[in-house]
Amino acid sequence: MVYLATGANCQLPQEFRGKWIASDLGEVTFQTDTMTTEKSVVNFGPRTFTCATKVGAQYLLTYVAFKKFNIQRLGLLLIYK
Repeated sequence: MVYLATGANCQLPQEFRGKWIASDLGEVTFQTDTMTTEKSVVNFGPRTFTCATKVGAQYLLTYVAFKKFNIQRLGLLLIYK
């Protein structure tokens, strides 16, 4: 289980920003603090990941996978610079 501080955020590196092609996600767009996918992520449809925290060269991005009983379940993606 992962707990994230509410309101935690980070900025993605300048060299990540723009449009990229991923073999499994199609077009991926990186902006200042988000990454948006063109294709479905694990059958949840296209998603917008938000940069939640940065430690060294590691960036943890999250998205709300679903909500149940008013509790958000997050999807996580860890990327390295």
